[in-house]
Amino acid sequence: VLSCSGLSTDNDGETITTNYAWTNQTQATSLGSGGTLILTPSTVAPGDTVQCTVTATDPHGASDSVDVSVDVENTDPVVTSVTLTPNSGVQNGDVVTCSATSSDTDGSAVTMSYTWSINGNPSGTGASITLSSAVDGDVVECTATAMDADGGTGIGTADLTVENSSPVATSVVLTPNNPNSQTSALTCTANGTDVDGDSVSFSYEWLIDNQIQSETSNMLSGPFVVGSLIACRATPTDGKDDGTPVEDSTTVENTTPT
Repeated sequence: VLSCSGLSTDNDGETITTNYAWTNQTQATSLGSGGTLILTPSTVAPGDTVQCTVTATDPHGASDSVDVSVDVENTDPVVTSVTLTPNSGVQNGDVVTCSATSSDTDGSAVTMSYTWSINGNPSGTGASITLSSAVDGDVVECTATAMDADGGTGIGTADLTVENSSPVATSVVLTPNNPNSQTSALTCTANGTDVDGDSVSFSYEWLIDNQIQSETSNMLSGPFVVGSLIACRATPTDGKDDGTPVEDSTTVENTTPT
């Protein structure tokens, strides 16, 4: 809102009438009259010059005028919201997308751009990022920048914390792989990886003919019954989450009598 006021004197001591006229000097348009003027995007734009003409008139029609003007400055756009998708359950390897909304009181067109950081370190640009080397606990932040046609900018941010990725069992092997009734013990050897770099350990479950055994180490002691199906089920863990169990199995073989 602009306000315009003028002071005038009359040597005859007569009553003076004061009028105000507003114009957009840049666009050569009339904006109205009165002591105040509300600026809107439909009447002015950043960089326009708005002029107030004050005219003092005495009862005989004699008048005098004076002009005063002001330049309209640009108002920076405002980022009203920033959204990350997905915003929870995010793990290394996921793709995260950033979207934002903005407003501009000047009615100017706004262009949005995005930058990413992980733990404060620049990590990319664009609306999406693929987390290829993030670990649980990392903070991923998107900064959305709105820029209007006059170069004014506004920013907004949103962030999320990368969650733990479960370890993956890559192999499990029973040795020996052709046991008989005289085999003293079977050993279960498992290997795994963790994309977060966490140490991977295993818990073990033994089954004989689909019946769970009490042994929980990686070694099952004999003797074994010929024809029995023996399985070792290994479950990887990183101390935070368990991975999908894998298993290997073998059948106790018969030995030729002597």
